[in-house]
Amino acid sequence: MNEIGCAWVGERLPEWAAHTLPAAETAALDAHLESCASCRADAEIVRLVRASRAPVPETLADRIGEGIPWRRSVASHPWWGLGAAAVAVLAIGIGVMSNRGGVADVTVPAYAAADTTGTIWLSDDGLIAGAPALDGLSDQALEELLREMGA
Repeated sequence: MNEIGCAWVGERLPEWAAHTLPAAETAALDAHLESCASCRADAEIVRLVRASRAPVPETLADRIGEGIPWRRSVASHPWWGLGAAAVAVLAIGIGVMSNRGGVADVTVPAYAAADTTGTIWLSDDGLIAGAPALDGLSDQALEELLREMGA
């Protein structure tokens, strides 16, 4: 590695003290510490600060987890999973039932059945689709159409 500077060493001292610095960088840093009294003093301070840290309690992670509100709500309400499962089953059931391929029973209105022009088409759900030609319908068929349309 090339000659390293004090700024580079200062940035890596915490990792060096924690023994998490890669081996090549550790060797370069150690070589620099042998020749630089200022960085050696900084390294000693970092080492003392690290050594004076209070030990982490073994149960700290559990205590932190218990303090998180969403974890408590999920643990205290296990029924939310049942609700989610019910919604999933309902959604799948609706999808399966709506894709049952088959012929729907469609009642053809009298005005459409009497039409011989072929310009009125019925859709799968029995609604009129397309552009019907009303001028070929009789007055009786037009009245029935208006009644069915609610006019």
